[in-house]
Amino acid sequence: MDGKETFVGTVSLSGSGSTAIVVSIGEWHDDFIVTGWIDLSNMPSGAEVELCMEFNMVPNQPQPSRLCSSYKSPSDAAPLYIKPMMLPRHANMKITLSQTKGNGFDANYWIAIVVPDLGVKQWLMRRFA
Repeated sequence: MDGKETFVGTVSLSGSGSTAIVVSIGEWHDDFIVTGWIDLSNMPSGAEVELCMEFNMVPNQPQPSRLCSSYKSPSDAAPLYIKPMMLPRHANMKITLSQTKGNGFDANYWIAIVVPDLGVKQWLMRRFA
């Protein structure tokens, strides 16, 4: 691997209608893989949240691509795994957590940005092309 940067912390949601930016990455120095987790174990009963990742797959994309998932407490209140995803250097990726229902809470997170070496990139291109 050519490099890795981790983002570790806690985001606070104040209740229904609140949004927190977990991590926001502008132009990166190379294509990268993003992965990690967000812990919803503090989510109160009756709360609902939406986890979204926004990114640009092509340069100057007018509207970013957006992947979102909704979770309800307490059944979905386990740590959420963010599956590894390869993104281009110009992705301008942002991960947000929005609360749509219920009382506020804090959520811990660990996000890793990994820049693979050339051999890994070539393998990924052949594997997923």
